[in-house]
Amino acid sequence: MKISLVQALTAMPRVSPSAWRATPLGVRWLISARASVLVMTFTAAAFGGLLTIGDAAWSLTAWALCTAGLLLAHAANNQLNDLTDSIRGIDEGNYFRLRYGAHVLEDGLLSRRALILYMCVTGGLAALCGVYLVVTVSTGLIVPFLLGSLLLLFYTWPLKQWGLGELAVLLVWGPLMVGFLFVAGMIVVPAGLVAAAAVTSASLSRSGRSVMEEVSRYGWALVPVGFGMWVAHYLYHFLIGGLAIIPATQEYLVDLGVPLLRAPAWTLGPILPDSWLLPLELFFLELGLLVSLVVAHRIGQRESGPGLRAVRAALPWGVLAVALSVAGVWLLLQPMEMRGTIMGG
Repeated sequence: MKISLVQALTAMPRVSPSAWRATPLGVRWLISARASVLVMTFTAAAFGGLLTIGDAAWSLTAWALCTAGLLLAHAANNQLNDLTDSIRGIDEGNYFRLRYGAHVLEDGLLSRRALILYMCVTGGLAALCGVYLVVTVSTGLIVPFLLGSLLLLFYTWPLKQWGLGELAVLLVWGPLMVGFLFVAGMIVVPAGLVAAAAVTSASLSRSGRSVMEEVSRYGWALVPVGFGMWVAHYLYHFLIGGLAIIPATQEYLVDLGVPLLRAPAWTLGPILPDSWLLPLELFFLELGLLVSLVVAHRIGQRESGPGLRAVRAALPWGVLAVALSVAGVWLLLQPMEMRGTIMGG
């Protein structure tokens, strides 16, 4: 059965050779580029466009070409990443990259020559978008264009080998994430949701309390669902890589010239089978939601009395806890791109 366009855009599907042959060329390209993670680049470009839309020089064409160029550059980097790590023997065996989706080289779907062709076409189109913007919009764009090109080409090697890969990511993503997205996602949106719950709760219970007074009483009801998400997230990382402490210790001893535990067994990693991970994550997340609903109701009983009055007072906080839980489920269902550091010699 062929892979659909929706599958390629929303997930990292496992692809058999027969399914690959039946899949259209465009969808194959999306799979090779790990298209489902490109949403982060589109989000960055979209916010950038929104921030400049009021400027007199704003152009829909320029924004569209900038967005297309960034998406193509990210796609080319993903293809280069897989090519480089496969050639260097990193993406093989039980390595994390092979556990979360199709790897066109390691799964035998493309030859190296074919992936290089895909990558050159993708990178070439990205470069054309950049050159056009430099020529037609502003020559000052040459600096971010060249800097981005260098980071794209050398992120996988040698920057990642030298421990500078994440610094490169920070240079590219940091200003946006730490600035606008951090303020919006970590402060403005949560504060707005909590304030709305507080106003609604005070209105339904007729408490007459201010927003801060209401939050100081009912805000504790959101702690369990947040803790459940925290447990689900970090439990995933522990269960998928907890045994890696063994080869890491072996490698350390080998470097010291004390090979007491033999050669590092880099195939070790997962503590539990993959099929167990998502159910466990969802269990802890929903357990946190259940506790949040109970806590909200108990606070409602304490503040407004028993019966329907307690339900009305706690209702907005229960709705907010459910919304946070739904958002958590959505996050847990997103593809996890786990790019480890260099393993082995």
